[in-house]
Amino acid sequence: MSIARAVNRLGLAALAWPRTCLGVLVAATLAMAAAIPGIETNSDIREIYRSQSADFATYERASALFPASETDTYLVLTGKDLLNADALQRLRELHLELNFVDGVSHVLSPFSARGRMRGDEVPPPLLPLDLVDGPDLDAAIEELMQHPFGGKLLVAPDRTAVEFIIAETGMPSDIDQAIAFHAAISEVVGRVLAGSGIDFQLAGLQATRVEILGALVNDQLVFMAGGLGLALAIAFVLFRDLRYVAIAATPAIMAIAWLLGAMALAGRQLTVMSNMAPTLVLVIALSGTIHFLCRIRQRTGEGYGIETAIADAVRRVGPACLLSSATTAVGLMSLTFSGYDFVIDFGYAVAAGACLAFVATILAVPALARLLLAGREVAAAPVLDAALPRIAERMAAIALAHSVAIVVAGTVLTAACTGLFFLAKPGFRNSENLPAGSPTLSAMNTINAKLAGTASLVLVVTWPDAANWDIAKAAAVSSEAQKAFAADPDIRAVTSLGRVVDQMSGQDAGQRAHLLRLIDEGAVDFTSRLVNPGALAIAVTAFLDDVDSQHLVERQGAWNAIVARLRAAHPEADFELTGLSLVAANGGTEMISALKRSLVGAICVIFTLIAAWLGSLRLGLVSLPPNIAPIAIASAPIYLSETGIQFSVIIAFTVGFGIAVDDTIHFLNRYRDRGAGASVRDRITDAVHAVGVPMIVSSLVLLTGISVTLLSQLPMVRLFGQISMLVVASALAADLLFLPALLNLRRRGAGDPASDNSEKTT
Repeated sequence: MSIARAVNRLGLAALAWPRTCLGVLVAATLAMAAAIPGIETNSDIREIYRSQSADFATYERASALFPASETDTYLVLTGKDLLNADALQRLRELHLELNFVDGVSHVLSPFSARGRMRGDEVPPPLLPLDLVDGPDLDAAIEELMQHPFGGKLLVAPDRTAVEFIIAETGMPSDIDQAIAFHAAISEVVGRVLAGSGIDFQLAGLQATRVEILGALVNDQLVFMAGGLGLALAIAFVLFRDLRYVAIAATPAIMAIAWLLGAMALAGRQLTVMSNMAPTLVLVIALSGTIHFLCRIRQRTGEGYGIETAIADAVRRVGPACLLSSATTAVGLMSLTFSGYDFVIDFGYAVAAGACLAFVATILAVPALARLLLAGREVAAAPVLDAALPRIAERMAAIALAHSVAIVVAGTVLTAACTGLFFLAKPGFRNSENLPAGSPTLSAMNTINAKLAGTASLVLVVTWPDAANWDIAKAAAVSSEAQKAFAADPDIRAVTSLGRVVDQMSGQDAGQRAHLLRLIDEGAVDFTSRLVNPGALAIAVTAFLDDVDSQHLVERQGAWNAIVARLRAAHPEADFELTGLSLVAANGGTEMISALKRSLVGAICVIFTLIAAWLGSLRLGLVSLPPNIAPIAIASAPIYLSETGIQFSVIIAFTVGFGIAVDDTIHFLNRYRDRGAGASVRDRITDAVHAVGVPMIVSSLVLLTGISVTLLSQLPMVRLFGQISMLVVASALAADLLFLPALLNLRRRGAGDPASDNSEKTT
């Protein structure tokens, strides 16, 4: 093929002019590495669900109208009894002090709760200034527990938890500003509550960003150092030669530097998923390099000179590595059809990294091998020379001796598990984005267990025509919505303009009208999260537990029915139901469905490429079951555990499949190159002898490199690693057992073991 010849010429040019080639590669690597410090990190979990969908557009409109809910920081305070006089005195002081922190717009706490109006002024706080244990305080607390900002929303019924909602003046675009803001909050809280026995933790979108940023920075160090170190340690144990380790490491380091430099120059950010791209590029590059080095070592061990061995590796392994990189890139590019920027960026990053890894490998390996290996003996490597060949040959012997049984068992298992892949439903919680045991997660758990819950629905009502706007009418509509949502069994608490007005004005129509006028003029600060008079809009917020996304999707029909009734009763207004929890549930579910479809499409495209490359439709079809099997097998524990499929699982399927198919390509490439004159059995045996060890070694390197993701602080990253490792391990077993057995059955079906002429070398 012309492409194969072009690859050969590229590798042979590097072999002919090694120093020139390495000089160019090193210069390019240093230039790209210089740009890496400019790469930014994005820890905003909203970016996971950002898309062009109508749901996300609605969410952004609501966020623009009522930004307080997006910028809120939740201060969760816990203790034995937080409603006694001494504790309340500390909390009141804290409420006042927090208002003076730079960047704080206002603080919503139990001290924001006000009694009923008496006269024309906004009434004083419900809790008295003179905090003394006794009947008066008990009566005030009893009233507080019935207040819209009291019981269940900001105060736990058992009095052991209190929540302060701190509204910021705006969402800091710079994560350093968010870190500084949270540090200032923590300093004030620590100082005011010192010695009180009251503990505190922070939650909210900004706190989550800070937590995830810390985890991302830690992961970068662990993934880069740990992944490379472990993979190279495995390479040294196998090759027993530092020269081989140096050759294996160089293309990987180059590809990572090129990728990160390109991302920095293109203004791309590192997210929770794209943060793993360098690790995946590392293992992709190492996998291709291992095949090259095993071929070079094998040929020099047979007595060939180093240049002849390198040239042979370029001709035999280079084209297969090109196809492997192409199929890996195609598999990852399928992620770009998900419709979600978060996944699209990850797909582009790793697909580009796979291509860069091939370029680095085909150029650096021949050049380095000529300079480092020329004129030197091959070091003894017992594991590589004896143990692994025996394992590969033993597995091939089993496959040839029991082909029918293996094919039947493999087909049944693959079919059954494929069914589980399509039956498994999406399921995840927003809290799963946080590191296990983090303070923010602990705060969220307290809110879910004792207060109103961290999930929320936001009903935004707007009046397009100012002639129809009236704040009294808006309050009445919000009361109607509040009562409808409060009756839902999943809803724990509801805040609305109407409920606040009802509580503060009582039955006095004059006071109600006066209070509404004050709110319309912006004189009551905390109502900014309930009404935006300038935009002719109100927001009704319903709180619930951080339930599974599937439950939210299933319950949305009932909530949409409430909105439909309100819309029918008030046709002059627009009603939109949104909220990050709902966007995440719907967006995540649609993302997973889209990723499933794109994975199926990628499988079809990849095996079309394999069949075209090998010049045989039959070989392309034979390669299909052994590579569907790993994805299917990895689906089984997800389905059986009933945890639900997360988007990181589907991405792991796609990435694992794109990487794992490489071994199939190398096996079939060698099988085809043996020539049509040999029997199928001999060709299988020769392929196992030639590439069986590199397949095992590259899989070990892949497993070792990916295993560092298990050290991540982020649950979704650890889950990605677990599934990817299961796919890679299953793929190795399938390529050494299932694939040879299928090829052997073709021989039996043909009836003439020596006349298999359906594949020709191209």
